[in-house]
Amino acid sequence: FATALYALDSLAQLQPGETVLWHSATGGVGQAAIQVANSMGATVYATASETKWPALTQLGIKRPLNSRTTEFAQILREETNGRGVDVVVNCLPGEFREASLDALAEHGRFVEIGKGDGLSSAQMRKLRPDISHHTFDLSQLCQQNPLAIDRLLKRAFNQVAAHHLHFAGSD
Repeated sequence: FATALYALDSLAQLQPGETVLWHSATGGVGQAAIQVANSMGATVYATASETKWPALTQLGIKRPLNSRTTEFAQILREETNGRGVDVVVNCLPGEFREASLDALAEHGRFVEIGKGDGLSSAQMRKLRPDISHHTFDLSQLCQQNPLAIDRLLKRAFNQVAAHHLHFAGSD
C-alpha cells in the first residue's frame, strides 16, 4: 500500500476522474494500487498475463490487458478515444516502456517503480518532453526519508482500519 500511495498520490497526484494504467497488477503492489486508485475516484486499467485476468476481474477491472504484448497501448488509445491515460505506473522494460509512453496522454505522468532499468529524466525528456517523469524504489525512500515512509505507513494502516483498503483474502 505504501508503494501504491506514494506512486499514485505523492508522485502522480492522481485526481478523481483520471485514468491510470498499472502494469503486472496481480501482485501484491498491483492489487493495492487498484484499490488505492479506485478509492481516489480514478478509472483503472491493468495488465497481467492472460491466465491472471480472472484475478483482475475480481478486483473490478472491466477489461484486463495483456502484459505479454504491447497491444495494450493501442487498446488504451481506443478506450480513451485517442487521448491516452493520465498516469502510467511502469515496471516493464524496453518495448513495453515505449508502448506505455504511447498509451500516455499529453501532459501525463509516468512513474517507474522498483530497481529496473528505468530511463533517466533527461532520457525521458527527449522521448516525451510534455510529461512528468518519476522513478522511485521504496527501499531507497526508506533510507532517504524515513519520516515520509512513516506517514505513508500510518496513512495505509488508517485506511485499512477504516475498511477503505483491505489486504487480499481479508474481509
